[in-house]
Amino acid sequence: MTLLICVTILFTLPFILALSSLYYRVQLDGKADLHSPRVQAARLTGRGHRIVAAQHNAWEALILFCTALTATHVAKVDIDVLTLPVMLFTLARIVHAIVYVVGWSLARSIVFFIAMVALIWIFRIAYGAL
Repeated sequence: MTLLICVTILFTLPFILALSSLYYRVQLDGKADLHSPRVQAARLTGRGHRIVAAQHNAWEALILFCTALTATHVAKVDIDVLTLPVMLFTLARIVHAIVYVVGWSLARSIVFFIAMVALIWIFRIAYGAL
């Protein structure tokens, strides 16, 4: 169950960030540009820009996470073994989004590193099961 909750959080995080950027998009042009949202997002500055960047980073991290989970599935890893590294990755990614939006670059780098350590941990579990 813990794994499912973590996966759900990680899949939801980019959407939450996307919705959060709407406020700044409306502030920029008086409305969210649904015709060319990426052009509008590229003109954002400050916190609005950081939210969009955090969203992009969340999508990228999700791809790596799904790859790691696929490796564990292929290796037939017992799901209970993954609880701790998956929880660590999830917590690190939530904190990463927050510190990214706030603009704490050193904290963001540290938390990014922690998330990558958790991913390597997951891959090591997968390779160890082969």
